[in-house]
Amino acid sequence: MRSLWIASALAIAVYGQQPDSLLWGKLKAGLHAWLSLVLLLDSTRRFGPTGLARPILVDIWYPAQLEGLNSLRYRDYLKIPPLRRYRTFASELERFLLDALSDDLFRKKWTKLSAKERTFVDTLLSKPTMAFHAPVPASGRFPLILYHTGAAGSFEENSVLCEYLASYGYAVITSALQSSDGKHVGNTMAAPRRPGAT
Repeated sequence: MRSLWIASALAIAVYGQQPDSLLWGKLKAGLHAWLSLVLLLDSTRRFGPTGLARPILVDIWYPAQLEGLNSLRYRDYLKIPPLRRYRTFASELERFLLDALSDDLFRKKWTKLSAKERTFVDTLLSKPTMAFHAPVPASGRFPLILYHTGAAGSFEENSVLCEYLASYGYAVITSALQSSDGKHVGNTMAAPRRPGAT
């Protein structure tokens, strides 16, 4: 399900950097991948009882010029950009990521993990990825992939796949796809909408 499992048996070199094999294994990447986490507002839908526009997290990976940059750590995927008037939104997304990761690894939520299990998750989150916050995108045009992690999937799920595709010249976009009722920040966790509902 998660790239973590798929790629755990698969070391790569990008400008001399070697990500931890726990994330990438022997999977070989291309030259460069850039990550941008952006929060947008969907003014056509309301979010929860506040009636504010629905916030949408957008993760974008695409080729960039990476000379002299350090790769992000896996925990950097938890660092959601702040958004005024949505004080709890970022922390709820971060908690959802930790719960999804904990559930995949140990079949229980983050708050139910033992000290040893939390230490393992913390070690995993400290691992280097092959994503960078690069200031200069690579020149040229790139094929676009819109990626959906599936119901209840975390917004960083299969991040290794997204990094891998960007390293070979693709632009990849995914989202947290939270429900418009404001009750769920994970992908498609709300009940299906009735025909004609917004």
